[in-house]
Amino acid sequence: MRLLRVDTLEFVELDEPATRALAKYAILSHTWRHGHEVLFEDVAPKLQDTAKLWPGFSKVANACRQAAKDGLEYIWIDTCCMDKKNSAELQEVINRIYYALSAVCYVHLEDVKAGPGWEDRFRQSLQELIAPIDVFFYDTDWTPLCNLRDDYKLIASITALDVRLLQHKRDPESYSVAQRMSWAAKRRGSRIEDSAYSLLGIFDVHMTMLYGEGTNAFRRLQEEIIRVSTDHSIFAWERLSAVSDQRPRGVWASSPADFGDCKRIGRLSGLLPGHFKLTNRGLKIPLPLVNDISDENGETILALLDCYRSGRADKPYFALELQLLTKVLHSRNHRVDPALFAPYAIDSYLVIALRHVSEDDFKQYAGRSRAEKISLFGGEDFRTIMFTPGHLGFKTCMEPPAR
Repeated sequence: MRLLRVDTLEFVELDEPATRALAKYAILSHTWRHGHEVLFEDVAPKLQDTAKLWPGFSKVANACRQAAKDGLEYIWIDTCCMDKKNSAELQEVINRIYYALSAVCYVHLEDVKAGPGWEDRFRQSLQELIAPIDVFFYDTDWTPLCNLRDDYKLIASITALDVRLLQHKRDPESYSVAQRMSWAAKRRGSRIEDSAYSLLGIFDVHMTMLYGEGTNAFRRLQEEIIRVSTDHSIFAWERLSAVSDQRPRGVWASSPADFGDCKRIGRLSGLLPGHFKLTNRGLKIPLPLVNDISDENGETILALLDCYRSGRADKPYFALELQLLTKVLHSRNHRVDPALFAPYAIDSYLVIALRHVSEDDFKQYAGRSRAEKISLFGGEDFRTIMFTPGHLGFKTCMEPPAR
């Protein structure tokens, strides 16, 4: 652990676990401005005189001054305390270790001036808000705005975070995947990839950071999450609707914004088979499949998910809406409409392909009879809908069977 002494602005290395546990230090949460920040090489091995010329030096100095006033010897500031060339160190930062062990967090809102309406300009990352016990907010001139301990209701209303989370009465892990994704729905990073990388600690997963991969970073994040989780709510994203002409979407959300309406989506009791995994053919997952009785042609199948939306009596449950493929194949080279599916050989598993496939992939399976549970295979797009048991014409399988 590398910290900055608040009096001399020199680094101190705390490598022993016991020493790290005893160290009392602050962290600074701030907005990075390219070309303005004091970086690691400006401070190592000692503070360079040129570092004081950077526009970002003033917030480093003010943060150190505030930490000293609060009786702390050390501070951690990501821009200058983190060596970006060290992948192990970078992973440690991503996984919240520095945030969780800090005594206090100073949040500097450099584009905010104290006064009416400052709340509308609040933009901060999740880890600084939910990891430390004490969080203090300052405006551009370092005038105090509020603090988490006394103003948690205000901060909850600004950030849309659960009050119990901010008060450390609930752990992040106790929330569903969809709920945790919703926390980041309105947050924007300086790089597209940061929308995924900033959530690694929230989900306690690890993956290589590859700046330049764009939106694929968020797709990889979802793949890593399902490797360690059986939470179906990861599929219950984006404007859930039963409208038949809604354009289908793929199995993976494109960004946390797709989970913006998911803050009330929780897991059910786990009565449905939970295990699913990625294979070379797609996502392999056991789901109860039933015919949608609202489809007069009988070509729509609903795959039931083990999650629900609290606070709604009309459509509290979720299903993936699927359609059979066999009636839309036209020519040998026709690319399959990714909204449609065809029977597949593995019994009682929904296999969702991660890429488009051609007609030939389906010919050997065409014409198989459907059952109460049918195995499907197809392109990557489908839509998620909300439903009631009456919509399906049967008592929901989420309830324990009668004995």
